[in-house]
Amino acid sequence: MLLTEGFWEAERKSSLFSRSGAESRDDLLSLLPRVSALLGDGNAPGSALGSVMSYITSLLSACSLWDSSNQKATVGDLGKPLYEVTPDNERIFRLDAERTFILEDNRDILCKNLREVFGHVGDYHQGEGFVVAFLSLYLPTTDVVRLVVHLHENQMRGYFSCIPEAYVRDSRVLMKLLEERHWKLHEHINGLLVPETFCSKWFIGMNIHVFPFKHVVTYMERVLSRGDSYIFSFGLAFLLFHAETILATTDVSRILELLRLDDAVLPVEPEREAIYTGILQLAEEQEVETEKIQQLRVDVQAEMDRQKAQREQRMKELEDTDDEIVFSDEE
Repeated sequence: MLLTEGFWEAERKSSLFSRSGAESRDDLLSLLPRVSALLGDGNAPGSALGSVMSYITSLLSACSLWDSSNQKATVGDLGKPLYEVTPDNERIFRLDAERTFILEDNRDILCKNLREVFGHVGDYHQGEGFVVAFLSLYLPTTDVVRLVVHLHENQMRGYFSCIPEAYVRDSRVLMKLLEERHWKLHEHINGLLVPETFCSKWFIGMNIHVFPFKHVVTYMERVLSRGDSYIFSFGLAFLLFHAETILATTDVSRILELLRLDDAVLPVEPEREAIYTGILQLAEEQEVETEKIQQLRVDVQAEMDRQKAQREQRMKELEDTDDEIVFSDEE
């Protein structure tokens, strides 16, 4: 999309760019090498593009602007689509496209890409739509789909769903990790919020609308290269970075604003960079072992299954009670 004539002038005020940090089309285009490198296959031997990409990314890596370990992550080719898009899916895609872009042509491109992704994923979450929209700025449809499907099948398995149980489970795993590292903060948040209400913009939306685009790409690089453990490292960092402010209030709305980095709680623009880089740096210090994540997932899933069984049993008991009620006109 970015290469389309007049794109930036037409779309600069669209919602997708509300936290982009971009002041011009050139600012956005400067990220193209890094976004292309997310696929992990831009360095094919003998290709002119590969040579250029290799040179550019080596420079960016040397300047600490690109996570060079991302070279290890190669996104595979697509299989055949397995799912059909329904009229209801189309309606939702169109509404999300209208909320994302101003021009109808760009909305059409996003809808097309969402349909193509759905054919392979078979489900949809609005946060996934943010990711598809962002990638659509830089990549052709096939590569957008390849990357999103790769995330769906690997680092973010089960997150792209209208009822993302895997995300709910992992948001609770995050809280158990927090409990071990900052018990007081865990207890404070746990008494006010359930984690699935505030993690989705990080876990599912990959920080689009939270961070400027250059930091969104950094997050994507690290998730792709380091796996799902980085998602938890980042989540811990986000909470720990704001620990003092969170502990100082019981205002749920205020805490949610903070965990979304809403404009209402952020300082003026030049001072925001320290927050973004501070969270990313703290994430580098939060090592989370894969084995620990897997065990906590098992524990949390068992707990969720028990809660579900209890709810279903309670519903059955209520239905049975209703069946036993005899109304006067039935006697």
